[in-house]
Amino acid sequence: MKRRKPLQTKKGLVSRAPLVIRSALKAKSGLTAHKALKPRSDRMKKIYEERRPFVEEMLKKFPVCQVYWNEECFGVAVDVHEVKARSAGGKIVGDSPDNYKTVCRYCHTMIGQYPQEAWRRGFIKWSWDE
Repeated sequence: MKRRKPLQTKKGLVSRAPLVIRSALKAKSGLTAHKALKPRSDRMKKIYEERRPFVEEMLKKFPVCQVYWNEECFGVAVDVHEVKARSAGGKIVGDSPDNYKTVCRYCHTMIGQYPQEAWRRGFIKWSWDE
């Protein structure tokens, strides 16, 4: 058997089109990379500018967690929790003082994860509660 020289290419390998990897969902929907987050509206910017000093004042006035969910409570308040949330008709600034509680991160998380228990304990009010 006669041996030959290995094949030689005259040019290097060249890609004719960029390699695109798409999932079936992306291919059907035409979605591309992540979209940029929508900036806050001017109205919401104004509300949050009012909220910042309010939160600082509340945390200075009540530095201890007012919820104490269980023995894992950190004790030091870092958040202001709205008892009646915006989705239930509450306000994040300017509502009655009873609508706000200073809470530690752990208790705030527990309120969000267990809304029925939080409602039973009085840390959440639904839209139909008065």
